[in-house]
This record gives sequence, C-alpha cells and structure tokens, in this order.
Amino acid sequence: MNSSEESLLRQLVRNRIAGRASEIDRSLRQIAAGNPLGSEPNKERLVARLATKGGLPQRDAKAVAEVVTSNASLIDAGTMKMKGAEAAQGPTIDFVGIEFLARGRLAANTVGRVVFRSGRAQGSGFLVGPGLFLTNNHVVSSAEMAQQLVVEFDYENDVSGLQRPITTFEFDPGRCFVNEPTAGLDFALIAIGRRLSGEKTLEAFGFNPLSDAKDKHMLGEIANIIQHPQGRLKQLVVRENNLISRDETAQVLHYLADTDRGASGSPVCNNDWEPIALHHWGEPALEVTNLLGEPLRSDVNEGVRISAIVQNLRSKASSLQGASSQSRLLTYARCPGAPVHRRTSVSCGYRLLCSKARYCFPGRWHVQRSICRRLSSATRRRQPGPAGQRSA
Repeated sequence: MNSSEESLLRQLVRNRIAGRASEIDRSLRQIAAGNPLGSEPNKERLVARLATKGGLPQRDAKAVAEVVTSNASLIDAGTMKMKGAEAAQGPTIDFVGIEFLARGRLAANTVGRVVFRSGRAQGSGFLVGPGLFLTNNHVVSSAEMAQQLVVEFDYENDVSGLQRPITTFEFDPGRCFVNEPTAGLDFALIAIGRRLSGEKTLEAFGFNPLSDAKDKHMLGEIANIIQHPQGRLKQLVVRENNLISRDETAQVLHYLADTDRGASGSPVCNNDWEPIALHHWGEPALEVTNLLGEPLRSDVNEGVRISAIVQNLRSKASSLQGASSQSRLLTYARCPGAPVHRRTSVSCGYRLLCSKARYCFPGRWHVQRSICRRLSSATRRRQPGPAGQRSA
C-alpha cells in the first residue's frame, strides 16, 4: 500500500470510528460493568445470536435477552454497580467448550502469509473456497501485482515450538481476480495457482467459507483473529477482543484487539470460528475522542464485514454470463444467508456432515452452509505441483 493510499484509508477509518464514538463508548461501559452483550442495540440480532451461540430454544433466548437488555438499561442509567472480575454473564457466554481449540486449529490451517517472490512479507489472507483466497485490496491491489506475490501456508511453529515445513503456492489471477477498492470494501478474491514448494496439496488446508447469515455476531461478543503480524510466524489473538460497533452502512465492524502491520487480510472470527470480518486496519489513534472529548481506547480496530463482501460477490456473480471459470468460482465463494445444517449446540463438534462438505475442513468440523452442497459436486481443476505431483 503506497503512502497516499495508506493516508486515505487511515482517514476513512478514523472518521468512521469517530462517527461511532457514542456506540463505542456505550459498549465499553457495558463491558466494564460485566454485561458485554448489553452492547448489542438490536434485540432481534441479540436473540438470534443467543439462540445460535448457546443452542437455546427461541423462548429461552428471548428470556436471556430480556435480562441482558434490562441490565444494560440500568448500566446506562448509572444505577447498576460494576460486577466482579469472575462474574458469569449468562449461559454459555463466558465459557467455551474444549472443542474451541480444535476448531481454531482447523480455521488456522486456512490462513496464509502473502509475500513477494523475493520473500518480503505483504500481508495475510485465508482460503474461502476450493482454490480461492481472500485478502485486502491494499494487500493485493491488481492482477499484475498478484503475479509478483505468492502465499505461504504453515508458516508457523508446531506443538514442539519448531517451525513447520512451508508449502507455497503462486496466485492465478487469470483464473479469478475480483476486488473492491481500498476506500470501499477493500477486498481481493484471488484464485490459487500451482504449488511452488512443499509437500501438502491445497486441499489439505481446507477452507473457511463465507456467509451473510445474520446470527454470526452481536456487539459485546468476543472476536478471534488469526494473523501474521509484521509478517512473523502465524499468531492468534483470542479473548478480550470485544466487538464494540457496527457502522450505519453495515459494511464494517469495530473491535478491540492487538494487531500489527502484516495482519491485513486476516479473518476475524466468532467463537465458532466463522469469519465475520476481514481485518483491514488497526493503529493507535488517540486523536479519536468520545462525546466528552476524551480519547477512546487506542486498540480499536476495523474490519470489513463478511456479509457485505458476500453481498458484493453475489451481485458480481449474477452479472457474469456464461460458464467462465471466474463466474463459477464467484458462485462457489458466496453463500446464501439461510443455512442448511446448523449446530444445535456448540458441543456438536466434528459430527457436522463433513462428507457433504469435504472441501472445507477435511474430515473435521465445519459449519455447513447451503453452498457446500454445490461444492461437493464441483469439478476442481488440478495443476501439476513440483516433482510431478498434482495439487488442488
């Protein structure tokens, strides 16, 4: 990203954060008072997310939502005291099942480091479909630039603290390159090309598909980010990263997190490891203030909402004619909002019909969406890898 583009993006993000100062301020009060989900102003979304997150019947989700919103009103009025640090805030809110770790491992497999062929780090991104990689436009801004870059998977340490063998692929922008400008949705969807080094096939890394379902997040909830900060080995930011604001255009989310350069293009996930945003900006911005003129926290980050990207891809796919490779790939990348198979509770774990979504997390957990039915019958083009092997 050149300096003028960086300056433009910085100002856009700061303006959006400043414009949501009141909502951010309220979210921080609710979080500090031990009622983080009271940050969510949309009760319908709150009920839907509680039902999904906690595996609750609609009636119970509404009852929990009533308690959350009632407490939120008392906190807003200044009549509720702050809770202790270990207060439990409703069923399944502060505690996650042990499968959270295994699911996170599978989601992390899909995340790659974008580097120039010289080895200089450029950003992060993740696989969202068979042979499809999503990152920021300011990371890969054109098809010509994509040809100068490669993506490395498994750039991380193993459980022994030793670095894993890296598998590297080139991009194939001629097959698919779809983007939106940095000043807009700031994304680039690019086809993965042939394998340049390493032993793993692309299919081995799975993918984490996109959806515009409306029950994937609520303000106050925790976000998790898988990233390559400053191009370093893959790292995970978990817990204490609350979602604190949505802008009125329904295009971005704001959240608290530790990020750094190189994290651009990282998936921002909920606790089910579904992508809810594409991280694209984070910096200390002490000049952004609340309504009282006091500086907001400096760790407010911004990500482009996945639902906005899905809707954009849907419109692009519908405008393409014929059976071109790019048209088919766009169809695979977007997911309708209505799910086909959903968890009844977080404990469903790995039992979610992976045989019908075998291109997702291979043999493992995956939140099934209707797009996966089409993917299971899709014909994938394979290209020769090194030493005559074939890779996805």
